[in-house]
This record gives sequence, C-alpha cells and structure tokens, in this order.
Amino acid sequence: MLAEPASSVLAPSALLLPSSIIEIERDSHLSSYRPDQMIDDNSEEEGRRYCQLRLGDASASPLPRFHYEPLEPRCIRVLELQPGQRSDPFQGRFIVTNVDSDLEYDALSYMWGDATQADQVVVDGAAIPTAWNLTRALEYLRDFRGAEPLRIWIDAICVDQDSLDERAEQVAMMRSVYRNAHCVRIWINEPFLDEQSAAVAALKSFRTNPDAENDGLGNDIHFWDPLIPIFQNGYWTRIWM
Repeated sequence: MLAEPASSVLAPSALLLPSSIIEIERDSHLSSYRPDQMIDDNSEEEGRRYCQLRLGDASASPLPRFHYEPLEPRCIRVLELQPGQRSDPFQGRFIVTNVDSDLEYDALSYMWGDATQADQVVVDGAAIPTAWNLTRALEYLRDFRGAEPLRIWIDAICVDQDSLDERAEQVAMMRSVYRNAHCVRIWINEPFLDEQSAAVAALKSFRTNPDAENDGLGNDIHFWDPLIPIFQNGYWTRIWM
C-alpha cells in the first residue's frame, strides 16, 4: 500500500505521520505503536515554541559547532538519540561502524525542505544544526521511543555536510545504508491531513487480508479520500526516497 524507499527493498519501513507512526513490516502488515506517547499539538506555532524552549536563552553563549572526524572507508556514523521530554534539547552520541556490520540501526527518509536552522542536536557538547522538517521528525522519533534511545542514520546529521569528499563517499554507499537498516522510517509532515478522519484511524490499524476482496481495503473507494494529501505530498516526487 505504501512504497518502500527505492534503495532499501530488503528493509522494513515505517511511515511517520504528524500524529502517529505506522510501521510496514516485511510481511506488509501495518501497525501503530505508542499512541499514548504521540505529541498532541502538531501546529507549526507550537512546534516553533518548543524549538525556542529547547534552544534556551538566546542571550546565552552558543555551543561550538560539532567537528566531524574523518571516517574510514565503508564506515558511517549512526546517531544514538537520547530520550527526553519535548522541551528537552536533543542530545545524542555517534556510533561509528562499518556499513556492513551487524549493528542494528534505523534510517530516516524525509524531505530536507527549508534549510534554515530551526533547532540543533547536541553531540559531545557541540551543536549540529537541524532545519525545520528534520526538527519535527526528531520530535516524533524521540517521543515514539519513550524512555529508550534510538539509533538512527540521518543524512543531515550523520554526514559532514561541509566535506564534499565525505558527502560523495556517503552518497555512494546510500543503497547499502538503507538496505542494511533494521527499519527505514519515513517522515511526512502533511499539514492538510484530517487526523480525526475514519480513514486515518483505519490506516493506523490496517492489516492486509489476502483472502478478502480488494486485499481488505473495502468496497468504498471514497472512504480513503482523506488520505489523498499524504500521497500528493512532495515527498513522493523525489528521486531518492
């Protein structure tokens, strides 16, 4: 029902909507998790307010910019995002590993959008800036995990964006990064989605039924109309999913 990233056909994927996380397992069953943990207010105004809370006093001295150490061939950085409340700064550490190792990690697929800094992730006492769309994804990823840290590969954080050489090397390994991920999490921040609709509720609890007509999708095609904004989202027009 929902396309996996083109570069990760062997990895299960998870669709992150503004109010839920829906996971697509290898057997194509969807299930939602931790609904009690989901952020209640998805408005941009509230999201911007929490950005300011996490960044703290604007008059305070800013943290130094994180310095990336060069990677060995075939190695990647995986962010271990630490748990926290919505108002807590994003904290994490890097795990450096070979892309073909047995380390279990997730990978994020999302749109960069406006590159203006909205927030930051603190690693080893230094800051890595994050743009608005990624900041929203981090909010939901951390909230989804509750008290557990999350190991996840995110290009804007785990790759030294100031190093053309490293960027080229990492892009060349992109297929392996996504293929070897335990789960690829897809973030779609769709402001025009009617989150209270019956169709969204049905999507959260959807199970395929190969023995049912239309694979369990029902007979009323217009029932699913409220989901149209998801599939018209610019995310699906990208070359890289």
